[in-house]
Amino acid sequence: MKLSFLVFALFLTAMNSFAGDATGATGFYISNDMTTYQASDVPRLLNQLTVESPDKNILLYVHGRSHTLEKEWNNINKVEQIYNVRVLMLHWDSWNNALGRPVDNTYEGSRQLDLGLHEAYRFKKNDTDFFKTHKMLLMFHSMGNIVLKNYLEKSKNDIQDPSFFDSVILTGADTPFTGHKKWLSTLNMSRDIYVVTNNKDAVLLASVGHDYTEIDLGSKNDDRLGLGRGFDNLLFLNTRIAANALYFDLSSLAGSGHRHYLSDNQDIEDLFHFMFKEKFNQIPIGYKSKKNYYRF
Repeated sequence: MKLSFLVFALFLTAMNSFAGDATGATGFYISNDMTTYQASDVPRLLNQLTVESPDKNILLYVHGRSHTLEKEWNNINKVEQIYNVRVLMLHWDSWNNALGRPVDNTYEGSRQLDLGLHEAYRFKKNDTDFFKTHKMLLMFHSMGNIVLKNYLEKSKNDIQDPSFFDSVILTGADTPFTGHKKWLSTLNMSRDIYVVTNNKDAVLLASVGHDYTEIDLGSKNDDRLGLGRGFDNLLFLNTRIAANALYFDLSSLAGSGHRHYLSDNQDIEDLFHFMFKEKFNQIPIGYKSKKNYYRF
């Protein structure tokens, strides 16, 4: 990796981050209401979404590092415009400064995730009629995947029901590639788990700089890279990736993009329609695959 490119990626990340300094209160949010709700409110919120939009599926979403709640609130509104979903977002304290990474804050996010998942699980079990014809989806973006990692490693992880979610999506994961197989293999809340990666992801390149104490900038070993950046070396597919997930490598499609679910690329959007269980019953774009790794 060229250091100059890394510095440039850090610069872009910082410039995109100076616009605000307030993250909003940790809690749950919906697209038409800026009120902060607690995990105990999740059943009522899910019921509200199903009543307001009886033709749409439900997406639980955990965002990544972000300097304002308003930014993420606008993003979930965009998601609802593009995909056939209503979104319930877990917002966590995901900001400390323009060049920092609030890793310590992810633990409270994981605690709220644990509480919210149990409430959502009970709601789905009690509202069987709606979910006979609708989907329940779960997506983690960027540092939101650290929230997931902490949940799987630190909580009881006692929801062991692959029928809970119709799909779970880890996109642009700002977590280490090394060791991810161990924690991801314990995720048993869906039969369809997707890991979306991009080797050219500028935000994750900047994250390498943030984590310089853990990563050798001169290393060419793919297992030293972030999970969301994917990998080129296919020799370790048998031993270092989780057997319960499909890995979708968008490196030839996404440019330096990071927020893939809001991509301008129609092929990428179609792929997310597929992962959201709408429009397509099969992967809608061409690919080459080896075991559970797909390169587009």
